[in-house]
Amino acid sequence: MSLIIPSLNSLVQPDDVLLLESSTDPDSINRRATVLADGVITLPAVGNMPVSGKSLPAVDQALTKAYQKSHAYPGIQVYRADVPAPHDW
Repeated sequence: MSLIIPSLNSLVQPDDVLLLESSTDPDSINRRATVLADGVITLPAVGNMPVSGKSLPAVDQALTKAYQKSHAYPGIQVYRADVPAPHDW
């Protein structure tokens, strides 16, 4: 049996589970977020953020920009829950 792991650069889709990690404010930013059917994730400090159809680097950039309104340097990284994060390799 072979295990198929989605590419780190595959596009985000509804039902994907994303892991948000912050190196500077993990207590308020770190969380899991499921992409809803309409392609958005909902985050307490940001509200609804459209992510479906974007690559993980594009989601990183969009979330960093959104969190910069309340955090000087949010230090956000986004991973897919079904793909090991680079620090787990």
